[in-house]
Amino acid sequence: MRPDGPPLDLANAIRGFAVLKDKAGETHEAQRLWQEAHRIYLSVNATAAIVESAAGLALLARHHGDLSASRGWFEAAVAAAAIAADPDTLGYVRKVEVELAH
Repeated sequence: MRPDGPPLDLANAIRGFAVLKDKAGETHEAQRLWQEAHRIYLSVNATAAIVESAAGLALLARHHGDLSASRGWFEAAVAAAAIAADPDTLGYVRKVEVELAH
C-alpha cells in the first residue's frame, strides 16, 4: 500500500496490523497502530471505525493497567456509537463494555 493512497485504505491496512500485533501479544505495538488508525479514521469521519479503534484502545489500555485511559477511550467509543446510531455498532460497544468489566 502506498502511504499517499486513500486515507481510509491506509487506516484499514494499519488496523489489520494492529489486530495481528494484538493477537501475537505485541500489545504496545498494537496500541501504537490502533492510535494511528484512529487518528486517520477521525480525519475522514469514519464513525464505525472510530468506534472500533477507540474500543480497541480501551481494551489495550485496560490490559496495560491504565484504567483512566481505558475509560477515556471507552467514552470516545460510546460517543461515536451514539452518533452512528447503528444497532450493530451499539451492540459492539455493549460487548466491549462487558469485556472491560471482567
